[in-house]
Amino acid sequence: MEKVLIIAEAGVNYNGDIELAKKMVQAAAQAGADIVKFQTGKPENSISRYAAKADYQVETTGNDESQLEMCRKLMLPEQVYPELIE
Repeated sequence: MEKVLIIAEAGVNYNGDIELAKKMVQAAAQAGADIVKFQTGKPENSISRYAAKADYQVETTGNDESQLEMCRKLMLPEQVYPELIE
């Protein structure tokens, strides 16, 4: 019988903060997760600089920045991935 892997979904809830991301990994491991999935990417590859925020995003983050700017703040730089993987 093959082992079932439990994947914890962290999404972008780490808000671009490596320390918060590490805490999320620790919490997921304590809960029994084998893998933690983070939403990563380069927002400029998929979001227009003219894109407006969705209504729910405006409600939670305000309207002082664009969709692209908001998403840029949520992503971790690639160079911290090895540290997070550890």
